[in-house]
Amino acid sequence: MMQATDMKSLITLDQFAVIEASLHFDDSKKEAEIFSLGLRFYKYHKYDLSLVCFHKVLEMNDQNAQSYVNVGNIYHQNGDLESAANFWKYALKLDPKTEKAYLNLGNYHFEKGEYDQAISYWLILQSMDPMESTVLYSLGLGYNKKGDLFMANFYYEKYLKRATTDRGSPRYDKLLKRSWDLQKKAGYNFDLGLRHQKRKEYLKALKAYLAIIAGCPDHLKANLNAGSICFMYEKFEDAVKCWNRAFLMEPFNQKICANLAIVYDKLEQFSYAYCFYKRFLEFEFNDKSFEKIKIKERLEQIEELLGDKNAYYSSHYSKAESFSQKRDYLNALVEYANCDLLKPENEELIKKINVLKATMFPEEILSLRYMHTGQKSLDNLEVSAAIECFKTAHDLNPHGAHIPELKQKMYKCAKIVKRLDGNK
Repeated sequence: MMQATDMKSLITLDQFAVIEASLHFDDSKKEAEIFSLGLRFYKYHKYDLSLVCFHKVLEMNDQNAQSYVNVGNIYHQNGDLESAANFWKYALKLDPKTEKAYLNLGNYHFEKGEYDQAISYWLILQSMDPMESTVLYSLGLGYNKKGDLFMANFYYEKYLKRATTDRGSPRYDKLLKRSWDLQKKAGYNFDLGLRHQKRKEYLKALKAYLAIIAGCPDHLKANLNAGSICFMYEKFEDAVKCWNRAFLMEPFNQKICANLAIVYDKLEQFSYAYCFYKRFLEFEFNDKSFEKIKIKERLEQIEELLGDKNAYYSSHYSKAESFSQKRDYLNALVEYANCDLLKPENEELIKKINVLKATMFPEEILSLRYMHTGQKSLDNLEVSAAIECFKTAHDLNPHGAHIPELKQKMYKCAKIVKRLDGNK
C-alpha cells in the first residue's frame, strides 16, 4: 500500500491558490473547519482553493479518508480521471466504509464501459446503505448496458419505490414513464394471451406472453403461463427458462418449485430435480398428503440415481462461480443453494450464500430489524408505531421467508385497532 505521505506528494497545488487559500487559515482553525471550507470552495467551483484546503487537512491528519475522496473529486472535475480513481481507491484502503468512494469508483468504471467493475462497487455501496436510491438507479443502468434486462428492471423498480427525494427529477420521470409504457404494453399482451388461452389457441397465447417477456423478463405471470404452455408442448428447456425467471422473483413460491422439479425430472437433469423437490418438501403442509408422499418416494429414487453427489456438487459449484464472475448474482445464489441442498453443512459455502444474500438483498436485514422494532412497539401497546414498522418491513422485502409471520403480526394489530375502536 502506498504511504499517506506518498499519496499527498501526488497532489499538485497551484501556488497562487495556496496564497489565496492561506488567507482563510490561522492557527485556531481546526481540521473540521478547514474541511468544511474546502467543501464550500468546491461547491462554488473554486477547485484550486478547495484542493489546498483538503491538502491542509491531510497535513493535519493523513488518515482522513473523506479528504482523499474530495481530492479525487477535484481531479475528476479537472479531467484527470486516473488520478481521481487512485485517490478514491486509497480512501477505501484507509477506510473501507467510505461510501462516496464506492459510488465514484462505480461511476469511473461505468464511464470507461467497464460495467462489471462498476456494478461491483455499486453493490457494495447498496449493501452498506439499502435505503440509498441513487445507487439503485446506477445499478439499473449498469445491468442495462450489459444487456441484462431482468436485473436492470429489478433495480429500476427498487429505485422507483425508494426514490422519495428524487421524485419529479428528469431521470425519475423518464424511468417512471418507461415503467408505465412497459406495464401498459404488458397488460395489453397479457389480456390477449389469456383470451387466446381460454380459446385453447395456445401458440398465439405463448406469442403474447413472450412479447411481454421481451420487454419485461421479470413479469411473473407471463413467465408462469409461458412456461406452462411450453411444458404442454414438451418444450421442456423453454419451460425451464420461464419458470427459472419466475423462481428468481419468488423463491418461496411452492408451485414454482414443484414446476421446476417436474420439468427437470422430465429432462433427466436429476441433480436439479432433486434440489427443487427438496425445496418443495421444505414447505409446511400435511405430512401425510398423497402429493408429499409421492414426492418423497420420487426423491428417494432420484437420490439412488445420483449416487455419489460429489460430481454433481462440483458441477453446480462451477456454474455458481461462473454466474458470480458475470455479476449474475441471483443465478449464482440459486446454484450455491443447490450445492447446499446436495451436500449440506459446508461452512465455506454457507458464508458465500450469506455474503451474496447480504449483497443482493440488504433490505432483508433491514426488514427484519423493522419487524423486531415493530414487535417491541406492539409489546408496549404502541399499535400505530408497530403498524408503521410492519408496513415498512413488508415494503422492504415483500417475498421473504418472514412474510407469513409478519402478516400474523399485522393481523394482530388490526384486531387490537378494531377492539379499541369498538370501545370508543
